[in-house]
Amino acid sequence: MWRPALILALASLRVEGSCFGRDASFTRGGKPTVSQPSSRDPTKVMVDWSKIVTNIQCVDKFVVWMWPDGTDKSSSTTIKKEVAKTQKSNIMDVQACVGYRFAVELDEKEVTGNQKFSGETLSKTTGEAKMGRLDASQFTVGYHWDPVRQVSDLRLASISFPRTAVENANCLDFIQVTGEEVRARAKPTLSRTSSTSSMTGRVSWSHLGGSRPSSPAISVGGASTLPGLLGRGRSTSSSSSTSSSSSGYVSPFGAVETPHYSGTLPRKTGGASHHVGPVKVQPPFLYPMIEILVAAKDCAEYNFEVKVMAPRSKELKKVSGVHLAALADLPFYVPPPITDVMTISFKAGKAVYGVKTASGVSAACLPSYFEALDAFRQRLENEVSHVGGRGGSSSPGAGQGGQGSSLGRGGSGGTFSRAGSALSGIFGGGSGNKAAEEQALKAAGCICTSTTLELATTDASLGRKTPGIFGHFAYKGTSGGRPYYQRVAPPPPPPGSSATPTTAPSAPTYLFWLPTEKQWMVGPTLASKSGGVYSTDKNSLAACPADPQTVSNWQRKGSFLGRWKKESSMSMTCVV
Repeated sequence: MWRPALILALASLRVEGSCFGRDASFTRGGKPTVSQPSSRDPTKVMVDWSKIVTNIQCVDKFVVWMWPDGTDKSSSTTIKKEVAKTQKSNIMDVQACVGYRFAVELDEKEVTGNQKFSGETLSKTTGEAKMGRLDASQFTVGYHWDPVRQVSDLRLASISFPRTAVENANCLDFIQVTGEEVRARAKPTLSRTSSTSSMTGRVSWSHLGGSRPSSPAISVGGASTLPGLLGRGRSTSSSSSTSSSSSGYVSPFGAVETPHYSGTLPRKTGGASHHVGPVKVQPPFLYPMIEILVAAKDCAEYNFEVKVMAPRSKELKKVSGVHLAALADLPFYVPPPITDVMTISFKAGKAVYGVKTASGVSAACLPSYFEALDAFRQRLENEVSHVGGRGGSSSPGAGQGGQGSSLGRGGSGGTFSRAGSALSGIFGGGSGNKAAEEQALKAAGCICTSTTLELATTDASLGRKTPGIFGHFAYKGTSGGRPYYQRVAPPPPPPGSSATPTTAPSAPTYLFWLPTEKQWMVGPTLASKSGGVYSTDKNSLAACPADPQTVSNWQRKGSFLGRWKKESSMSMTCVV
């Protein structure tokens, strides 16, 4: 009697009786066919596997794999698209003029699972590069963040701009950069009664109303900061009253110390200006930001010229005035601690001072490094005192300074600095300054700089299973060196709308970066994967959770053994 029972048990592994004793597979050496459906659109290809599958009725799902030629199949640039078992082809979005490898995976839901792969097909579409809008304001200029050493390499200037500024950017011939060192300016005249910074007492406060609508932020070079409110700046009452009375307007919070330190330490003078380049980079450009690295001299200021060249030496665009500011004036540059930079040894009883090159700072860059350290300290002091002063206390409020971090990063390559946790909560949580928050997200390398994101799914059953997960998430600050968000109720529908207003969630749900796994996680506990039910793939290169690198890379935690499964129905988008 056990034999019929065993047969029934085995048969129950297949819903369709026609698959009993059979397996779906690909023909020996079978590869998918890849074609371009429209000759006018090089950004889409058709992948067809209809002629290479046997026993297709036994397949439970197909997964189309696509990765740039020359990269590893498991790299972050690989795209996987899950499709229904009834499909025999699928349209894939590609970058024109980039060679991709395509393969198809078939899955059969058996007790142990059964995954099989087809052969690989190499394909590349052709197109023409066209210039969009590109000017000096769209460039991010700083220093390269070394992801291996986890430092800003002050020997390599980083010049980057959005790939979307050039239509079909991978069809370019090359991008060329040349530069000229900016002559050192005369040492600035600073108010130094008891201060090492320039002073100003006139401030306009938009959040206090009145006839002065300008932002309270103050800027030096490309770096902006909030003014201090608690009088912690090293200004004197005499300098404050003189500045204020001359303008006819007294700031409600006293004088403001502007962190203007660049050029205060002496430099070597004489000699011709240093020229760099031409430095050329060629496609493929696989990431949303195109980065060009240029050897920099002694952390000097430079003016760069960028040329965008199409094949046959056709110049599409020339952008001049791309400026590398002094290190102290770079937005969100977070200097490493002095103890990471300096060494002290003793020889014959005398101290000998040296520089740890592993810190990214060279001996020639020490004047710039020390100026940047002072400027960073002043920006930190201003912002912390501003946040604390708004609450009537010298201590930052909850959600304002408690995380102790900022969206700082060492360079422009899209990776956050190890020291990026130095100023948390300044732009998030309680600031209410949306423009400042968006600027902080932009400086942090986010492609999506909106302070509101939406997590959505096209699978209605998934939405019903986890109703407290999907919806709008608002930027709150930083955690793990990256921005984090908390689920909130979306804005109420406009008057007269039939839509039902959504109430705020009773229990918090966070969207945050998990450094241990290098992935974006959605869960009830900030900075912990405990209770997390949705996430991106591990080793994500997305600087922020709604960046293009997260598209088609979301997964959910299954109920069986807690295994993570690809979830193609999910998406994270910017809410503008």
